[in-house]
Amino acid sequence: MFRRTTIQRLSVNSVVLDPHQSDEDPTEIFMVADDVMIRKESSNISCHATTVFPKKRGWIQFIALLFSPIVELRIDSKKKFYTGALCGMGFDDSSKNSLNSDDDMEIAFDVELTEDDIIWINRFKMYTNLILAADRRPGDEAIQSLREKILQCITRIFNSHHKPITPIYFPRRYRWNQIESRCLSTWVTDSFTREGFNIPRNLIYELIRIVDFSLV
Repeated sequence: MFRRTTIQRLSVNSVVLDPHQSDEDPTEIFMVADDVMIRKESSNISCHATTVFPKKRGWIQFIALLFSPIVELRIDSKKKFYTGALCGMGFDDSSKNSLNSDDDMEIAFDVELTEDDIIWINRFKMYTNLILAADRRPGDEAIQSLREKILQCITRIFNSHHKPITPIYFPRRYRWNQIESRCLSTWVTDSFTREGFNIPRNLIYELIRIVDFSLV
């Protein structure tokens, strides 16, 4: 879903301008806001206390994949590679409709997403889930260990070289449940169980399920 967005005057508190920026550059601009409001009279979005990040391929997709509660990956028409993802709260099992369509975000990748990337993203999600579910103080040794592992995941993801690709938007945008469950691997969750992690029942960040391209 697309809405007209306005930024409060003098709201941008950190802007990095790229002198080599070109209209032909497909890289999207990433902006975050501390306060977001939707105007009743127009449904436009008003953003306050914003920060614009430097244009860098992969930033938008990896930040979305890391912090979205539920992610459904998109694949190309020839079923050979990942092209994007639908990020949000997921869908209702009965109606198959989005649980909160206003917060859904469809993204097209501008760098290649590999299984290794997904593994590190899932590690980040699991370690974050464990911290949020822990009944311990922030200074606890176990919590500190998880924080160090989270930093390791972030460093690995953003410092790795990623092959640039041309963004391809999924034809059925904003539609959940587009890949049959039999084509989605369960070994991601199983691997954490084998490592001895006590996985919380209600995960805030669900692990991303890898597509088995041989079954699609």
